[in-house]
Amino acid sequence: MVLLFLIFLVFSNILNSTEKDLGVGILFGTKSGLSFSYEDERFKKNKTSLNSMVFWDEDDFFISGDWVYNRVYLKERKEDVLNLPYYYGFGAGFLFEKNFKLLLRVPVGINYRFQKEPVEVFLQLVPSLKIIKSMKAEVWLGIGGRYIFKI
Repeated sequence: MVLLFLIFLVFSNILNSTEKDLGVGILFGTKSGLSFSYEDERFKKNKTSLNSMVFWDEDDFFISGDWVYNRVYLKERKEDVLNLPYYYGFGAGFLFEKNFKLLLRVPVGINYRFQKEPVEVFLQLVPSLKIIKSMKAEVWLGIGGRYIFKI
C-alpha cells in the first residue's frame, strides 16, 4: 500500500510539470536490460534525475529506481581535455530470483548527452547490497545508451 502511494505521488508530480525528458534505452553489462531516465524542469534546476532499469531472463526479473545527482567536471583552462559529466546517487532494486531480494544501490557513472542529437551514452558502476534472506555485496558494471524523448 505504501509503495502504491509513493508511485502515485511521483507520477502526479511528473504529470504536473511542463518540460520533460524521458530517456529510453539499453544497458549491457553484469545485468543487461532496458534503461530509463526522467528529468523535468525541477530536476534540471537541481541537477538531479530519476533512473531506472528493468531486466529479465528465464529465471530472474529485476527492477530498480535510482535518484542521481548529475555533475560536470568544468574545464579550468582551455587546454584541459577532460570535460565529462558524471553522476552519483542512491536507490533500491527488487530482484525476483528463486526468492525475493531487496537491493540497496549506489550508482556512480559518467554520461555524455550529445548536443545536436537527443541521445546519451553512459558507463556506470553500481555497488549494491542484497538485504533480504541474506546479506551479500555485489558490484554491477554496465554500458548503455538512451534516446531522449521530449514529452
